Amino acid sequence: MRILITGGTGSLGYALTRDLVDRTEHEVVIFSRDEFKQSWMREHFPDPRVDFILGDVRDRERVVAACRGADAVVHAAALKRIDWAARHPHEVYRTNVEGTWNVLQGAREWAGVGNTGSRVILISSDKACYPINAYGASKFMAEQMVVQAGQTVVRYGNVLGSRGSVLPRW
Repeated sequence: MRILITGGTGSLGYALTRDLVDRTEHEVVIFSRDEFKQSWMREHFPDPRVDFILGDVRDRERVVAACRGADAVVHAAALKRIDWAARHPHEVYRTNVEGTWNVLQGAREWAGVGNTGSRVILISSDKACYPINAYGASKFMAEQMVVQAGQTVVRYGNVLGSRGSVLPRW
């Protein structure tokens, strides 16, 4: 099985990659726009089953190409900082909403995800359940598109050890 992880250099992507490499025989493809974190991850995962693609979910053609051959897509790419979302709502919309649309379209075009029993899994946020800010609203919209496409949404909240979590502040 070939699993594509968008935003794969983030906290969740790293943990998921570690678990997949340690516990399965699956191939893992990390899709991210951060070449520094990709280089760092490549050093930590020298396994030939782990591949890296530099790209941004805002770039539809790049997403479509990354989805080629994927059996499942874990869509974790997002702008997540509430303070920045309030200051730059259009940028958050472009990444979190349009990026999700690009992932759904890319998965459908190349991999037939959803048509062949494969899945797109959106990593969403607890802030989408009652959105009161631009970030929560963008994740709510992303969830609606994923559900409408017959795919899966899971919510990932303030997890200890994840980048940007408020738990260490408390």
